[in-house]
Amino acid sequence: MYRDLFRSLRLSVARNGFFQTARLVLQYNRLKKSKDTYYTFPFRPLNHTVKLRPGTSDFSVFRQVIMNGEYDMPLPISPRVIIDAGANIGLASLYFNNRFPHATIYAMEPDHKNYQALQHQVSDIAAVKTFRVALWKEK
Repeated sequence: MYRDLFRSLRLSVARNGFFQTARLVLQYNRLKKSKDTYYTFPFRPLNHTVKLRPGTSDFSVFRQVIMNGEYDMPLPISPRVIIDAGANIGLASLYFNNRFPHATIYAMEPDHKNYQALQHQVSDIAAVKTFRVALWKEK
């Protein structure tokens, strides 16, 4: 567990800088204590306000996508359409919108509560279209 946390901190410092990472740690401590439905904080590298729900796995997803850079991979193209299947609360959609600002993103999430959080997260981004559906090989 601690090895994974230290890895996240190291990767975040490399991607976002020391001060932004320190700020994220402070935000996480506030999130744990928050009684609000959404804990909201501006995140400059995404040029967006991030909304996380206390008492959920939202910060873990934030750690994977934003701090660890799970989707940082070189692409030889700039996609015009991105499908975020299993969008959860929309953090990957935020990341892809920031990285590929000319792309339309179709964010799909079947879970009702996650879908509500997804809509709340990306409501001000016209390029992200949300759908409460699952993508599967069978009906």
